[in-house]
Amino acid sequence: MESRLRQLINQIDPTRLAHLTMELARIPSPTRQTDAIAAWYAEYARDRGLPAEVRRDAPDGATVVISLPGAGVGPTLTLLGHLDHRPLDHPPAYQEGGLLYGRGCAEGKSGTAAITEALRVLASSPYRLRGRLQAVIHTLHEPPGRREGLDALARRGSLGNAIICAAGPHRYVPVAGRGCAQFRWKVRREGEPMHELYTPADAPHPIWESQLVLERLERWSEEIGQIAWPYIGPETVQVGSIHAGDEPERMPAECIIAGTRRFGPGKGEHEVLGEFLLLQQELQARTRAKIECQVSVLGLGFRLHEREPIIQALRRGYSLVTDQDLPLGGFLDVGDASKTAGEYGIPTVYHGTNRERYLAELEYVSLRDVVRAARVYLAAAVYYLGFEDVSRE
Repeated sequence: MESRLRQLINQIDPTRLAHLTMELARIPSPTRQTDAIAAWYAEYARDRGLPAEVRRDAPDGATVVISLPGAGVGPTLTLLGHLDHRPLDHPPAYQEGGLLYGRGCAEGKSGTAAITEALRVLASSPYRLRGRLQAVIHTLHEPPGRREGLDALARRGSLGNAIICAAGPHRYVPVAGRGCAQFRWKVRREGEPMHELYTPADAPHPIWESQLVLERLERWSEEIGQIAWPYIGPETVQVGSIHAGDEPERMPAECIIAGTRRFGPGKGEHEVLGEFLLLQQELQARTRAKIECQVSVLGLGFRLHEREPIIQALRRGYSLVTDQDLPLGGFLDVGDASKTAGEYGIPTVYHGTNRERYLAELEYVSLRDVVRAARVYLAAAVYYLGFEDVSRE
């Protein structure tokens, strides 16, 4: 197997990778405005012999699926990428030396290019994989998208037995990830903002009353911070913004406290929402102000066994390509694995191109990193799925 595999990874074409990344970067694709890029990408794949299907299971977001059938005696592996990006301004895409500049280059678009090149090499090779390899390229990854295309595929059981996500860390493989919820507390009194001299003396002051919420959130953070999860550390509560009032002499009608709650694996959405409901009831009993809390769960945590086959395959592939070990680690943000592993229970590993300039004012990725990612995807797919009749070698 090793000699065949080395032969294949040497066929990854840097020029082709740079061209596809730049072509994708030249097509604006903010989330929910991705019809043009999905259609262009599907046609690109078909022109290179890859059977691309455009699925429209979710409003305002197509998913492109490319499937390479295997011998039918192995599992299905999904290479997962995305084409959408945040609606942030960026200069027109360009290449300078070994760097590829453009919005989306540091993650989604270079990752999709790496997946596509790995599939192209495998599809044109004389070797057949034992299991099925598919690419799922979705377009509702970034907010305000909620990965609805992945939901539709999961309901059909079409996401396979394991997933490599072409995003996230590339210097280690996360075996655990934290979930995240955003909260928005509103502390308000009856009536509208008005001059302090004409506000009833017994009216609860939203800012003073908000101290109850802040103090309770601080205690909660201290309580849950006592226990650290392997690889991802303790759970947290973090306040990111407080807003109230507009004029020094006006009594505000409300105070808004917003932040995040990051939690460990195994905790579902209903449990997280229940925590906030109990807290709201506790705080409401202690004040005459009206206390409300809105909570949005952005993604669940996940935990993989260190010996999971897809982890072993990715680490072997990385070692083959780079002559270096790929250590285990944790993922502190939320991403596609929050859905696929945390919610659906499908073993999912991250391996991105290099997201260090992700969302930067000037976003770019090194072509060398894109080549590395494409080679690792190819090698990991072969290690996970295996070649048919490999014993003949």
